[in-house]
Amino acid sequence: MFHVDFPASSGNKEGIHMPQFNVTGMRCGGCTGRVQRLIEGLLPEARIDIDLPSGAVTVEHPAADADAILRAITEAGFGASVA
Repeated sequence: MFHVDFPASSGNKEGIHMPQFNVTGMRCGGCTGRVQRLIEGLLPEARIDIDLPSGAVTVEHPAADADAILRAITEAGFGASVA
């Protein structure tokens, strides 16, 4: 299992969005790193959890926009859907 975990910015958890995605096409740590960088490009301070075997990706950030994240992942050539 490959796990990428970034701390969320300080503050309370109210208003934190946590969209979850099913991502296909990730085969290695390099793929998960690419997905991580795509999301970081949209939300630099997001907490990102990626599980390589299942393809589950969770993003925690107050301004997380599921549609924008999904678009970035699919435009990079991965399959993705909102979980």
